[in-house]
Amino acid sequence: MEDRLYWLGWQYLMPAAGKRIWLLMEHFGSPRAAWEATVQELAAAPGFDENKAIDLAERRAQLDPQTEALKLAAQDIGFLCHSDPEYPENLAGIYDPPPVIFYRGKPPTTGKLSIAIVGTRKPSPYGLAVAEKLAKDLAAVGFTVISGLARGIDAVAHKGALHSGGRTIAVLGCGPDVVYPKENKK
Repeated sequence: MEDRLYWLGWQYLMPAAGKRIWLLMEHFGSPRAAWEATVQELAAAPGFDENKAIDLAERRAQLDPQTEALKLAAQDIGFLCHSDPEYPENLAGIYDPPPVIFYRGKPPTTGKLSIAIVGTRKPSPYGLAVAEKLAKDLAAVGFTVISGLARGIDAVAHKGALHSGGRTIAVLGCGPDVVYPKENKK
């Protein structure tokens, strides 16, 4: 199994524990070595004890990363691991970057020109108009507009970028298989 699948497996086993995944990688040297570690070896890793190691090993035995990758592909969901050359450079450079990111559409590489436009879910009409125009104008000159797909400012930022034929990236806390709020599915 290739390293990407081990990264995927760790992301599934510890979805909200990026820091603990990084500690495992540092301790074992690779996602495969960590995946193949015994309960005793896991218990010796930073942030783990015997009970956590036993729980993790039991859940790991029930998970097949290859099967999960096939399920993602069937839903047209791709994933990038931190070690992939396509992983967004700006994201890789932050403190504690996500080990794996999921996406639909084109991989979320942003290039040099990108801007985040985020704001309130209950904006004024003026705020909506300004955010949409700003996103539209910036996307028209080559900026990738990044936002969270939430109601309000986020949604109109994506809409503005799309209206100009530009590129937009929605960062979702819920994963690419769940669109929230539902009115932003389109």
